[in-house]
Amino acid sequence: MQLNVGTNISFRVFDEYYNMALLSCRDEMQRYWFSLTRSVGSKRIEVMVLDQINHHTAGHDISVHLERARLVVELSSELARNLDGNTTYEVEFDLNDIEVDQMKLSLEKIFEGTAALHSAF
Repeated sequence: MQLNVGTNISFRVFDEYYNMALLSCRDEMQRYWFSLTRSVGSKRIEVMVLDQINHHTAGHDISVHLERARLVVELSSELARNLDGNTTYEVEFDLNDIEVDQMKLSLEKIFEGTAALHSAF
């Protein structure tokens, strides 16, 4: 599933309202949601697609690759079956350097203690 540059993307190292670290993407053209979240104190990461189809993982069945203008998330086939069947999500974005650094910090918090996150910078 490819989410394009027009995607609304938000991220927080800590969101006080939801009490979690989060990254959320919404593709307006496809009306498609994709998010990664982790509640404070939780060892599980929630992956959500579409609108509220979600599954929790310890992080061993997900791989996240962050580049300067692209995020690629790869899911195991088992995890994908628990969602909507897609094993790869590619999110293209146009953010400034500060925003990309904040996104990286958010992802580091979400995947803290796992080997899932890989960054090109």
